[in-house]
Parts: sequence; structure tokens; C-alpha cells
Amino acid sequence: MSARNAMAAMLDELMGPKRNVELGKDTKVTFDDPDICKYYIVGFCPHDMFVNTKADLGACPRVHDDNLRLEYPKSDKFEKLGFEREFLKFLSRLDEDNQRRIRKNLEKLKANEENGQVIIRN
Repeated sequence: MSARNAMAAMLDELMGPKRNVELGKDTKVTFDDPDICKYYIVGFCPHDMFVNTKADLGACPRVHDDNLRLEYPKSDKFEKLGFEREFLKFLSRLDEDNQRRIRKNLEKLKANEENGQVIIRN
């Protein structure tokens, strides 16, 4: 990433991606805006759930807008845009991935116990 792109990314993060829009022009963000986190609007962003864990998803690349989150349940688009379905599919995949990790680590632990190689860390 060039220095210019890095600076643009920082400005987007600080001021929003519409920072260069002229004053007075409509900058209203909508539910279906690609920069908005659909998961956050529906309930919560999974990227915020596992911070500083082995299952950390990293920072969410999308914008978390509290106003849209409050407006969404009251809007006529509520449950019609498919955000809820996408959210549940994402959470199901996340759960499956974590269950797979747990099974894999339990198998490793069992194999190590059988070989007498159990390591206890404090």
C-alpha cells in the first residue's frame, strides 16, 4: 500500500468515506449503503465479539452507524433486505468453525495425554 493510500484509509476511518463531499450536498447514509455494517444494524457486529482472542476476526471494515441501527427496526425495509438471514448464516459458519477448532484441539489433547506429553502452562 502506498503512502497516499494509507493516508486516504486513515482519513476515511477518521472522517468517513464521504469526507470530500461538498458542504450542503446530501450525504445521508442508507441501510443498503455498501460501507455500512449490516450485521451491526441487525444486532451486533461479530468482529467486535472476539477481540484479543484466538478467534479474533480483526477490525470490521464497515461503518457502525448507531442512528441507522435505531432506525432500521422502525423502517418499512425491516426484515425485507435479507440482512437477518445473512447475519444468521454468518453466525452459523462462525459457530461451525469454532466447533471444528474445539474438536481438533480436544483430539490433540487426547493424543498428547495418551502419549504422556501433557503440557501444563500457567
